[in-house]
Amino acid sequence: MDEEGRPFTWALILAILSTNWYIIPRTIYLDFVTKASSTGLAKPIVANLTKAGIKYVAVTEKALSLQKILVTIGIPLSITFLLLEIDLKAIKRSIGGRPFAIFFIGSLGTVIAGFMGALIVASVFDDPTTKAEALKAIAAKIAAWIGGSENSAAVGVSALKMSGDFYSYYMLAGVIPYALYITIMFSIGGSEDFVKINSFIKPKYNAKIIAEQYRAEVSEKKLPPKLRERDLFIVGMSALIIVMLAFAFESWFGSYRIFGLKVGSLLPTVIVATTIALIVGAYTKARDLPLLRPIGMYFLYLTIFVYIAQKTDFAKLAGAAHVVLILMAVFFIMLAIHLILVLLGARLIKVDWATTAIASVANIGGGVTAPLCATAYGVEELVPLGVIMASIGYAIANYVGYYVGLLFLKLWAPEALAALGL
Repeated sequence: MDEEGRPFTWALILAILSTNWYIIPRTIYLDFVTKASSTGLAKPIVANLTKAGIKYVAVTEKALSLQKILVTIGIPLSITFLLLEIDLKAIKRSIGGRPFAIFFIGSLGTVIAGFMGALIVASVFDDPTTKAEALKAIAAKIAAWIGGSENSAAVGVSALKMSGDFYSYYMLAGVIPYALYITIMFSIGGSEDFVKINSFIKPKYNAKIIAEQYRAEVSEKKLPPKLRERDLFIVGMSALIIVMLAFAFESWFGSYRIFGLKVGSLLPTVIVATTIALIVGAYTKARDLPLLRPIGMYFLYLTIFVYIAQKTDFAKLAGAAHVVLILMAVFFIMLAIHLILVLLGARLIKVDWATTAIASVANIGGGVTAPLCATAYGVEELVPLGVIMASIGYAIANYVGYYVGLLFLKLWAPEALAALGL
């Protein structure tokens, strides 16, 4: 790995270690003063509150998950900064259909890998209940690795009724395979392996050329001689307004159902913010604002590495049952199968490794990591491509994961179908 590839790996390692050594907190506690029957506050504070009409007060703590804050606010905000700079009309003329073909090959590879994983857990687990739960976990992982964690929960918990305990095992087992896969995919972008893989594929479709075509259509942005505070204010407010509109959409329409699925699960906040940012960037002069890409990349690096690190809890992993280790091994096997099939698919349709990597990461990591993968390979212009692929994954993953999961249960644990009313 050369100098360009190292920051991705080291940033992730440092984030994971910092979280597990409690340098980065997993939870933020806020103190709230509420009306109650007793008080532990200092007398001057009590006196001031009494003047305000509150005679008895107490302090209560509310815990806020740092991971939830990052996913809810940090990721949509960072991606919005990046996408505001993109002229979607220009890049649409350059992309073509092959990247989407490799994305669907990757999705098919995930399903095939899932069948192999289901066969393994059906053979390993003798207890019918554990076997059924493990099969549900494989189906949930298929949904997660075509779409995202939202699809995983929708399929595993909501649709297939996986138990809470087993879902926690499933989550723990998936952390390390996911983190290592994403890290490896990022690192290849700055290594000599990138060239070696392309020599195997012999691509006719090249992401670097697409990026150059895009740059030729869009004149290079020049920073103003003097950066004004007003510019930074407009940049920040533009992104914040878009994210606020995405939250408003979630609030207004998220609970509505389409074909039995909540709009909020099909169109999470990050996808809505992505859509608005792409439209604004394509049809307004917002893309001419300065520093959109540097600010967006700063936020994206910060949020994604802390986000992944927050999922990695060594203490819980060490105390988990043997089920976690078996599932973890199965997930590693599934990722290996996915990678082999996506590589063969790239060779078949002659798509270069950068495009293939973005498609694969859009499968495995979703809308959170696909944009960062594009930057790792030096084709930031293809950030929208990763987001669009991830959006397609979000849309189809619930259906694929659920019906494949039902097939798994029918084949290897038919008694579990009765509990689902089938």
